[in-house]
Amino acid sequence: MEKQPTANKYHQYRSLVGNLTWDRLIEHLYVKETKDTPDGRAKTEVKVLGIPYETREETIDKIKHKHFFGLFKTIKANNKKRYYAFGIPFYIFVRKPDLIDFRFIGISLYKLKRSDDNYKVHILGCRIRTSDNRPPCSFLLKPSLNDVTSLHQETFPPYKNKHVGAEMVLLASGPSNALYKPFPHAIHVGVNRSFLKENIALDYLFIQDKSAFGDGLKKKIINYKGNNVTKFFGILSGNSSKWNIPESWSLQAGARRYYTSAGIMEDRFSLDLSNQCIGDFSSVVFAAVQFMLWCNPRKIYLVGCDCTNAPYVFDKSKVTAIRPSQIIKNWKEFKYFAGTYYPDTEIISVNPIGLKGLFKELITE
Repeated sequence: MEKQPTANKYHQYRSLVGNLTWDRLIEHLYVKETKDTPDGRAKTEVKVLGIPYETREETIDKIKHKHFFGLFKTIKANNKKRYYAFGIPFYIFVRKPDLIDFRFIGISLYKLKRSDDNYKVHILGCRIRTSDNRPPCSFLLKPSLNDVTSLHQETFPPYKNKHVGAEMVLLASGPSNALYKPFPHAIHVGVNRSFLKENIALDYLFIQDKSAFGDGLKKKIINYKGNNVTKFFGILSGNSSKWNIPESWSLQAGARRYYTSAGIMEDRFSLDLSNQCIGDFSSVVFAAVQFMLWCNPRKIYLVGCDCTNAPYVFDKSKVTAIRPSQIIKNWKEFKYFAGTYYPDTEIISVNPIGLKGLFKELITE
């Protein structure tokens, strides 16, 4: 057999080392493989330097994680997550719609059990708080989808495509509202206390929570005229019924009514307002902006939609009760919805804070 010249060996070695990149090195050191097993499990295995570091087995009703040869593992099934160390279950977390339970080595550290508005809190097994202020079942509003369609057929058809080619401004109550100077010829849609902004006459006003009428604002809301304003008062269902705006107030204000998805179904953005609930998403701004898409404008400007814990511009003593991260997540879902069904409507965030980087931006400071 002919001996390979030393020079050829050198060139092959140099070629191999010269092509060695970080990506190729990691590819050899860190190997991740996923495969389906005959019994229907999806199994993922991670190896570092050929040593099994992590395995994940997933079935329809269970997810099992193992680390360091199984010395540590977690099992998630039936709304319960168990943590094991050396085979001993040292921590258990139970999360259900009516129950939250943290346990350490079999001891319940914190337990919250609720039913409607009734809840009980235990710490280290001792009950420290109990609430039993549930409204009677006959009070809880539970409309059928036929009820929704019947009401929405009266409320929304006149506004379908009403503002094609126009520019609409959603005026919320975040701190950046103070920076906004009215765009000429724009149609203004306000929520809650935004009608208090002195240099703007609203065209539409959305309110769906009785708390917006606090601090002596009931009379002002009922009598507010704006730019021949049309008022929309939402209706909440199920356990949220206690926050409903009384029908007598709606009649006095001449407001149109609509149902949100709260207490009826999971939140989803509505494509046909004349037949479907308006997606609630725990904020009236999403009801207003779904209505604006229904009007099919050329542009929608978002003002005061700041997604922060900063005080509201019209009430410095109050901040949002919803986590800003959750509101931003809802806006991301809205962006996908609007881009899918209304791609010709441009959405612009004015002086954004929490919404930076999500929509096209306009800075007016």
